Formats: sequence, structure tokens, C-alpha cells
Amino acid sequence: MIRLPDHIRFDLHQLEVDQGKCVLFRAFLGAMTELPQTASLMDDADIETWWAADADITARLLAAIAVATAAVPAMNARYNPERQRFEPLPTVDLGIAIENEHGVVVPVLTDARHKSLVEIRRRLNGLRTLIDHCAERPSITLVNFGRGPCRYAMLPIVPPEVAIVAAGQVVVQPVQFGERTTYRHRLPLTLTYDTRACHLLGATRFMGALKVDLAEQDLPLSRGFHRAGGPPNPSVGPQSADVT
Repeated sequence: MIRLPDHIRFDLHQLEVDQGKCVLFRAFLGAMTELPQTASLMDDADIETWWAADADITARLLAAIAVATAAVPAMNARYNPERQRFEPLPTVDLGIAIENEHGVVVPVLTDARHKSLVEIRRRLNGLRTLIDHCAERPSITLVNFGRGPCRYAMLPIVPPEVAIVAAGQVVVQPVQFGERTTYRHRLPLTLTYDTRACHLLGATRFMGALKVDLAEQDLPLSRGFHRAGGPPNPSVGPQSADVT
């Protein structure tokens, strides 16, 4: 006998009975797809090559997530009830947790994979006031709580998305190079994902691609600016969501 969670309700008229044998019905399958089965990975990205007090961490994170979803499309997917499987989405629509006068809201930066860092920052500056963007559904979400004292956070996934990335407070850690010890800035990351959409190996590849992109010193011109010119001023707009 299958015992359903108390919060799952269904229409008995959708139950098909054939010679006394009950067949699982679509309402049950639909309810189960709304219950993510999650796991989390935690690691630190080395950002010493571009770290500065005014570094635009949020824009770099969003660009890196877009790159990582190209490496592992399963992290940017939706459940198809007709085919009963998860399928990658054609665009990366990134949700960004932002704190403003309305509380913590999650506006969406659409088609992030084809935007430069300059375009990402420009859109972020506008998203803080454009609450209408919250009506769109993200395909993957970023929560940057780097202004707080914590490093890692296993956050809940909100269906229909299948993954959420959390970034904590930048820390300085000693790194051993042979007999020499040096100190480097590192960005703590937590990836929480739906295990039905992606397996552990895929999750580790996603985290690896995220770390590699964040470790790059020279940003590609496709991302909007030359290193010599420096990134746009990030002083205006959201750098993190102070979630309590």
C-alpha cells in the first residue's frame, strides 16, 4: 500500500479502475514531481586573481553559473509531464535573491548566457526596483549572502527549478605551495540540486566548471570589458541578499 504525504490531495474521478486493479493516475505523478529530492555540494572557489574590495562578485557569479549550465545542462532543466522526464531549457533565466523595501524578492535575469558582464550589471541595477521581473520563473537561482558571517547554506529548491547556488562570505585561507605558504581569497559555494534531474557526477562537474570560471584572471571580451579597463562600478545595485 502506498501512503501519500498528508498535503497531497487528488481527484478520485481521475482514478482508473480496470478489473479491480488500480492504475497510478496523473494527479499522483504530478504531485510527486513537486517534491524535490535534494542533495548539496560545498566547495570554495579561488578568486585571488581578480579579487578587490570593489569587485563585482554578483555579476561574476551569474556569468559563471551561465557557463556552468552550458557544461551541465541538467542543472538548467524542467520536468516534462508528457514525456515524464527532465529536459534542459533553451535559455538560462537566473533568479537573484535581492533585499529591498518589500523584503527578499527574486527577480529574474533572462537569457543570462548571452549577456556580457556589463549587460548583467546594467540589468542588476534595474532589477532592484523592477519588482515585475519577479513574475517570471527562474530556471536556476543565485543567493549571494556574502555580507553575512556565514560561508555555506543548503537552501530549499522551489519547483519547477532543479538547482540553487548559494555564495557566502569571502575568506582568506592559507594555501601551501611546496614549502611556501601563501594566503588567497576564496569564495564559499553551496550547490543544492534535485537528484532526479542530475546525478552526483553531473553535480560535481557543474561545481568544477563554476570554480574554473570564477578562477579566471583575464575575462573574455564577450563578457563586456577589458581587464585593463576594469569592471563597471558595482557600488550601485545588489551585491548580495542579506537573508536572515
